[in-house]
Amino acid sequence: MSMKYKRYFATDYKVVLAFLFLLNVVCNAAWLFVQPRLLSALLVVLLSALSAVIETLIFRCLPFRPVRMAYVGLLTVLHNAVAIVDYFLVYHFRSVINLDVLNTVLLTNDSEASQFAATYITPPTIVVFAVVCLVVNAAMIFAAHLLARRRRPSRAIFAGAVLSLVFLAVNGARLVYTQEELSDIILSVASGEAD
Repeated sequence: MSMKYKRYFATDYKVVLAFLFLLNVVCNAAWLFVQPRLLSALLVVLLSALSAVIETLIFRCLPFRPVRMAYVGLLTVLHNAVAIVDYFLVYHFRSVINLDVLNTVLLTNDSEASQFAATYITPPTIVVFAVVCLVVNAAMIFAAHLLARRRRPSRAIFAGAVLSLVFLAVNGARLVYTQEELSDIILSVASGEAD
């Protein structure tokens, strides 16, 4: 394998890491409109770094370049969908996606859902969200390429991921669960018994 080929894929990983980090920050930043505190901003950056590192590790494990690019495309679509819903909720209801919002959606009947869609989802709204998504994603791709040229940002993202794990451990977050504990948690959330 030639050095030029290796260098290309090393840069490719750096670009993907930088892009996924920026994508996570933009998606998670909606929380700052609900909880505008310095600690919230720090958590958004650190947890975005952790998510980007995990997503990039999965990217590196995928076998072929087309599969990798499809994976990044899928992540982009999913993050954009969540960001659109989050910013919509922040703008109209001063909230982000949470268990209360999900319960409200699950308890909504067809008539209420169609009335909600007619009120809030109009063609101009769809066009505005589409244009904003295209511009923001193009800006993030451009910024990711700029960041990938530097040596320090990828190290800073990895450091942020490690710091977020340390922060979670210091605050008593359990990072290891047994299969039975995970099943109990999922079933309690699904049945509405968990907070």
